[in-house]
Amino acid sequence: MIGTTLLGVPIALLYWHAGRNVRQIIIFLTLIPMLTSNVVRTFAWIVILGRQGPISEALMGLGLSGSPISLMFTEFGLLMAMCQIDLPLIILPLIAILTRTPVQLSEAAEVSGAGPWRVFVTVLLPLMLPGLLAGWILVFASTSASFVTQAVIGGARNVYVPQLIYREVGTLFDWPLASAIAVVLLLSTGCLLVALTMISRHRRLVGHA
Repeated sequence: MIGTTLLGVPIALLYWHAGRNVRQIIIFLTLIPMLTSNVVRTFAWIVILGRQGPISEALMGLGLSGSPISLMFTEFGLLMAMCQIDLPLIILPLIAILTRTPVQLSEAAEVSGAGPWRVFVTVLLPLMLPGLLAGWILVFASTSASFVTQAVIGGARNVYVPQLIYREVGTLFDWPLASAIAVVLLLSTGCLLVALTMISRHRRLVGHA
C-alpha cells in the first residue's frame, strides 16, 4: 500500500492540475492495466525483470552493473510488479475525490502565504483521505489474494500465504493445515478491511468526501 500511495498521489495531483487532454491521457493509461488480464501483466513483468530486460540493460548502460542481473524471484521485483498492477486501484478513488475539489482551495492557501508542502498537508491531504482509505482497501484485498503474480514473480523461494495454502492442498494434501491457514488469512484480512471501512465512514471523513 505504501508503494502504490507514493506513486498514486502524485499522478492524481497531476490529473487535478492538468488540462482536459492530459486528463484523458492519464485516465487512458490508468485503465489500460485494468483491461488487461492479470496473467498477461504478470508475464510482461517476467520480461521486464529478466536478465535481458530493460531494467538490467539500463543498469549496465549507466555503469551500475557490470553484468546482466535478474530481479526475478526477489521481493523487490515482486514489489515492483504488484505496485504497477494495483496502482489503478488507488489512483481512481483519488481522482474521484479531487475532481469534486475546486482548484481555488489550493490557490487561496497559496495567496495566504502557505508553501506547497503546507498546502498539501493542511488542505489537500485531508480532502484525499477518503479516497486513500478506499484505495488502501482495494489494494489490500487485491494483493492478499494475488496468487498468480506471487507464484510467478516471487518464485518458490518466496512463499506467501496463498501459495502456502495451495501447496498444502495440492502437493502435501494436508487439508487441515491448509484450512487453518485459510481461516487465519480470512479473519486477518476481514478485520483489517472492516477497520479501514469503519475509519472511512467516520463523520469527519464523510464531511470531506
